[in-house]
Amino acid sequence: MDLTFDNEPSELRQVLERLNKIPRTGWLKSGVPLEKCETVGQHTHGVMNIVAELARSRADISPARAADMARCHDYAEVKTGDKTPDEITPEEKKLEEDAAYAEFCSLHRERGEEIRELCVEYRDDKTLTAKLVKDADKFQRLQQANAYREAFPKSNFKRFQQDADLIRDSELKKRAHDTVRAWRSFDLQHLKCIFVIGPPGVATSGDNNLVLIDGFPYDSAQLAGYREIFPVVSGVINFEAPPDVCMSRLRSRAERSGRDDDDESTLRKRLEGYEDRGKTIARQLKEENEKTYHEINADQDKGTVAYDFQTVLHAILPNEMLRAA
Repeated sequence: MDLTFDNEPSELRQVLERLNKIPRTGWLKSGVPLEKCETVGQHTHGVMNIVAELARSRADISPARAADMARCHDYAEVKTGDKTPDEITPEEKKLEEDAAYAEFCSLHRERGEEIRELCVEYRDDKTLTAKLVKDADKFQRLQQANAYREAFPKSNFKRFQQDADLIRDSELKKRAHDTVRAWRSFDLQHLKCIFVIGPPGVATSGDNNLVLIDGFPYDSAQLAGYREIFPVVSGVINFEAPPDVCMSRLRSRAERSGRDDDDESTLRKRLEGYEDRGKTIARQLKEENEKTYHEINADQDKGTVAYDFQTVLHAILPNEMLRAA
């Protein structure tokens, strides 16, 4: 739904209404067609709904101020455009936003100052209100990514699952992780190439009885989901690398993604999550059946890793399946 500006001064209304025409750049870069792309105004409307619901039950937050901050938090984009982190540095973004707020003040001083104050508070992310609106912004993005995942299955929106880990509000975090679990469960039922290898007849794809699951189950709940789909596992392959190598690769991926929330502390939390959960699942699978468990040293050049992987596949799969694959 488009954002309405009936309560804004007419001098600002004519400018701000353009937010309903500005597409969200991140969705365009993810493969969403322009005609189907969410606008900044539609995103803001969604954030406002989330904030309104949560603020009602928060005695430490003014619902009216939270609603106004949610409404204003992306107003500057009517002047700056919706730029992704790979297009602009945080310092440049701050300068452009401040210039936009100054222009709002020139159009209507009183309301312009209110917008500036709210948006700077949001940007600084120090008050309870700002933190709630920031969390709502991330949750709305996760919800939209999940919706686009269903609408455009050939596009990849998985990186937005990381938003669930960045949310601080306990209620929103629970909803976010529920969304991610449902998303991953859907993916499990539709993937054809993943790392757990089912024997003939267990999980088939056309004439091929081969299924590879890419990555260990994230936690015990996901492992249980795998087992419902693949009750018998004939092979498990664990690509193992030292923490410093994993961190180096996470940093490299973060640089390519250009996301402003791919900071050092977030990357370390992801690695710690893998150390805490992923390795626990790996040990469990190994203990259950060492004969089906295979470990590959991923801290090697790509050619060696590929050779080792092929060797393991030959050890697990019948030759006729390898030829079919």
